[in-house]
Amino acid sequence: MIDTPSRTITKTITWRIIATVASLIIAFLISNDWKVAGSIASIQVIIHTVLYYLHERLWINIRWGKM
Repeated sequence: MIDTPSRTITKTITWRIIATVASLIIAFLISNDWKVAGSIASIQVIIHTVLYYLHERLWINIRWGKM
């Protein structure tokens, strides 16, 4: 079975929501400032979403570990 690009996008979005909430909480605990925490989480969302999508698409082409 091969993942379609739309499945990869859906996985990317759902994971990004979970990871962004975690980053927001961690950034707030460190900075004690919601504005700073929001800025960190916003930047992180863009960068990590693109990297996760590319990572998933690359792994689809790697046969190692597939049966």
